[in-house]
Amino acid sequence: MPHALFRRRRPVLVALLLLLIAAPGCSSFIVGTWKADPIPEDLDFYIISAEFKDNGDFQAVARTTDGKTQNLRGKYDFSGSTLTLSRPGAADRKYGAIYYVTGEMSISGDGGKQTLKKQ
Repeated sequence: MPHALFRRRRPVLVALLLLLIAAPGCSSFIVGTWKADPIPEDLDFYIISAEFKDNGDFQAVARTTDGKTQNLRGKYDFSGSTLTLSRPGAADRKYGAIYYVTGEMSISGDGGKQTLKKQ
């Protein structure tokens, strides 16, 4: 039978564990190279690969709605549960994003959801 002190603290321990598993809002977590895995079959626009640098720059390759690939460069911000990609002369793209300590990031926007895996 668990000790009474542990029973009272169990909800706190579970909450802390969940925060570690889904750690939103810290840009340093996403620094590195990411690739779509699996490739989303149901999206017209999706990120194929992306590199996020610690200085806030990003570069990515995306599949566009016309089936072509496009190179993207600019600045990114990951705060709360939002990933914002800003490029000169283009509207900001905002994605709902959750980073998992397993090395996966789930992003949603532009009519769908995809998973990126850290390389």
